[in-house]
Amino acid sequence: MDLAHCLLDRRDYTAVQFQQLTLPDLGAKRRNLVCITCGQEAFFRKPSADGRAACFGARPHAAGCSMAAEDALRVESAIGPDEAIIRNTDVLVVDFNFGAVQGAPHLQDGDQAGAQGRGRRHVAGAGAGQRAARPHRRLSTLLKHLRSSAAFGASNQPIEIGGIANRTLRDFFVEFSALHPHHFSQVVGCWGMIADAGAGNGITWLNSGGRGDISIGIPDAIGAAFTQRFRVTDLEDLAGAYVLAIGTPWISQQGKKCLIVDDIEFVTASLA
Repeated sequence: MDLAHCLLDRRDYTAVQFQQLTLPDLGAKRRNLVCITCGQEAFFRKPSADGRAACFGARPHAAGCSMAAEDALRVESAIGPDEAIIRNTDVLVVDFNFGAVQGAPHLQDGDQAGAQGRGRRHVAGAGAGQRAARPHRRLSTLLKHLRSSAAFGASNQPIEIGGIANRTLRDFFVEFSALHPHHFSQVVGCWGMIADAGAGNGITWLNSGGRGDISIGIPDAIGAAFTQRFRVTDLEDLAGAYVLAIGTPWISQQGKKCLIVDDIEFVTASLA
């Protein structure tokens, strides 16, 4: 879409007008954009090197919003929650490697977690069979369900993730805007829309901005794997993307909420 409303200065902008703002002004305002018609959170993408023009988008627009038809970047998701997961399952297992027999990532919760909740890998023991009532799902699938169904994210379905047990869908997976102080002392799955991304000091920061101000850090050690896996050719590709990252959030000395991902298996992204 070519128009968006900024909550900071209460102005409507065309994409051309918005891209002409100074960098500090653009950086602040792009995290406070909404659709001019339905008021849903919006994002801005700068012009790309391959000739793509600057534009706005919203993910998603409210039902019936007239701007949705003009939004070439919108997501049409017909994916609903897997009803079998929350009806006929004893424990839902989050499978990072989805069947790999070695090198499965391992997380430690609470006081056992390492610096900033970073995980490590372990080799699963032989004979670790799975019952029919222990389905495995990848992070990418869970992100789709979380986006398409509030009921799925609010479920009390027990889960097992990276060696952590006794957690449920609703207390483990937390949308950016719903983070509270108690989430900063445990491993959680933070998810939501990215407003913009920037790199510095060996880390690429995926900034949620606006109403959810946590930033997800992708260290250079896994940066190449991240861009290759999720087909990121330019940091502007991440504006409007949805991300799910596993780890323990923390607050910097400057008061910034952060979560650093040290293992590529602990993050997934949806750019489409």
